[in-house]
Amino acid sequence: MFRFEVWLHQSLTVLVRTMAAIVHLLWAIALLWSSFPAGAIAHDLQSAVPRSAAGHHVMSEMHESMMSGLHEVAPDRPLLKEKIPLSDHPDPAENFLNRGIDAAQRGKYQKAIGLFSKTLALDIDNDEAYWQRGTARFQIGDYAAAVQDFTDAIARNPYYTHLYRSRGEAKLKLGDLQGALADFTHAVEQYPEAAISYWMRGSLYVRLGEPQKALKDLNQAIQLNPNHSQAHALRGLLSAEQGNVNAAAQDYQMAAQLLDAKNWTSRDLLISKH
Repeated sequence: MFRFEVWLHQSLTVLVRTMAAIVHLLWAIALLWSSFPAGAIAHDLQSAVPRSAAGHHVMSEMHESMMSGLHEVAPDRPLLKEKIPLSDHPDPAENFLNRGIDAAQRGKYQKAIGLFSKTLALDIDNDEAYWQRGTARFQIGDYAAAVQDFTDAIARNPYYTHLYRSRGEAKLKLGDLQGALADFTHAVEQYPEAAISYWMRGSLYVRLGEPQKALKDLNQAIQLNPNHSQAHALRGLLSAEQGNVNAAAQDYQMAAQLLDAKNWTSRDLLISKH
């Protein structure tokens, strides 16, 4: 998992810096040729930023790159809730749960799934075991089973916002964009103080071809968490798509600074308190 975070950090840094350099270059050219008719300059700039179908493909690829790392870490709470040795927990169900979490942290997802199933055999209403098993199943690509686990967790505890986000991500992998949108919207409405919910829904709006709704959500994500580098980067892409070169350059620069400043950890990757 640590190697993935390093790779994601490095990939986003290169991509953001490249886009920032392109936008800064376009901005400099616009200043240099400011004596040209404004319409001609605007036409050249709009031709240079990704406004075509290929441009939408670039934005989609950027979105996929960002979204692909979301399930690499637990979105809301520590993976291990207690510092009790894994084999010494007085509750057998919790013992299996903690051992499963430990296995998942080490990338042994099949083993983790078996341990979470043992927890559920002892405690069928353990919502965290469903969530953790769903997350492990997501990691091995069993998205349909992950959706079912997240649904079972929600049935037992509908008040944890992260469950809707997790299920939305699994639905995305299954191509159920509208189902994912419904889950992300539920997360936004249930706990509107979580920047990540707006970020995830805004990213999905990009895929759905609704840039204005995407911008609104990304703006809110950044207002709640000004250090959300991914939201800055995607908002920069949307601004470039609309020909707003200045705004794009500012967001790319901010994203690059945030990526440089951060020693990314699982808590930095997804900042949410609920």
